[in-house]
Amino acid sequence: MRSRRCSLISLLCGLFLSLLLLAGCGTPTPPPSPTITPTSTPTPTATLTPTPTPTPTATPTPTPTPVPALALMLPDLNGVSPLEPFPLSVVLEPLTEASVAAATSAVITATVRDPGGAVLALLPLILEEETRYTSAAPVVLPLDILSGTWQVAITVTTPIEVRGAQQLFFEPERVAFHDLADVLLPSVRILVPAVFEEVAVQGDDWAGGRVWEYANSELALWWVPGPTEPLRSDIAWALIESTYEPDRRGDLPEILDFEEGLWGERPAFRFRETWPGRSGGEATVWVIQSKDYRLYLLRTRPLGGRVVHPLVTRVAESFTVE
Repeated sequence: MRSRRCSLISLLCGLFLSLLLLAGCGTPTPPPSPTITPTSTPTPTATLTPTPTPTPTATPTPTPTPVPALALMLPDLNGVSPLEPFPLSVVLEPLTEASVAAATSAVITATVRDPGGAVLALLPLILEEETRYTSAAPVVLPLDILSGTWQVAITVTTPIEVRGAQQLFFEPERVAFHDLADVLLPSVRILVPAVFEEVAVQGDDWAGGRVWEYANSELALWWVPGPTEPLRSDIAWALIESTYEPDRRGDLPEILDFEEGLWGERPAFRFRETWPGRSGGEATVWVIQSKDYRLYLLRTRPLGGRVVHPLVTRVAESFTVE
């Protein structure tokens, strides 16, 4: 029994050895492939890129449509002279294309006031050229002008807005006059500017005369005591003839006709004369009677022309007598 067990063990040992030998004589087993351990790729750190702030887009503003309007431009009247009437002009300038029609179709008036606020003139202004409006008649300031600030107010009638001042203020030039206080009574007055040349002086405060020339025109004033009765044409005629002097040829002026009238509130006669020679022409003569029966002769005539200068006529019209 025991011998069998030993034999079995020996048999197993031999079988084991045989297996070992067979294993040693076979194809060598390749070494196992190395296991590649994957290298971990580092996860990139996320960089925060700042998000740009969006630029706000401006909402386009619509271009405003210009409001139709006019600009009123006024003249500078400081220093204007009462001896020289002047036209009054303003400019009405359109500020947009839509204003052009209104600039040439406005209705404009000018009101001239003296320093006391009294209205001297109300003048319509007429479109003269493009956008300039001018008074049809000139502004005639009084010879004995009030000192102080004068005013011109402009009124514009138009359907659209008018911008700019519509009032202007000015101070006219003062006028110097010949002093006749030594020969004329306080109740008698005439404003003869100093620019008139005095060419004849006769008599005194009782009876006499003065003659002036200006711009190829003559102004004469004579005074005498008259009869204490109502003024008659023959008395006036005789006074006129007493002032005549013959020219170089011995010719005298001639009376053409006459008419009875009033100078202010005083009785008067108006005569027409014709003067001979190159400096002759047609003259106008007034013979006026004062309330104390004194007679005044007032003559205006052109010297070598046909028309008396307007200023000479204005000065003659300044004559007053009580």
